[in-house]
Amino acid sequence: MVKNILVLIMLFSLSACSNSENINLYKNIFGTYKTAGDGYWQAVTITPLKNNIHLQFSSSIVKNMENCSYQGIGKWKEGKIWLNLNEEDKQSPVFMIITPKNPNEIDIFTEKFEDRFYLMHPCRGGASLAGEYFKL
Repeated sequence: MVKNILVLIMLFSLSACSNSENINLYKNIFGTYKTAGDGYWQAVTITPLKNNIHLQFSSSIVKNMENCSYQGIGKWKEGKIWLNLNEEDKQSPVFMIITPKNPNEIDIFTEKFEDRFYLMHPCRGGASLAGEYFKL
């Protein structure tokens, strides 16, 4: 029995370690452009915290104003970053999902297709936080 408990503790420790390693793979700045000077851009800075992940979105200036601006706290779950965009209503969460494609590329969308317009709220002029982002 003690042997089984030790094996379980070791497995739990390994999975916890790989989880934090996965999160740290994405500690970086990702942008909607691959090279500087591609015109309009959006970027997200991903910063792992102790138990959460801080996300900071920014964009290029349009008509003397930043077009998209947002920051929030997400969680690493199921190999993805989950952030509730509807924090005022705890009964009806709307999740932004950041899905790693590889260490150099992420995809941002909502958990449910019908919630995609929530990604437009922090933006002006019809822009959205949704899309493919590349490590800068």
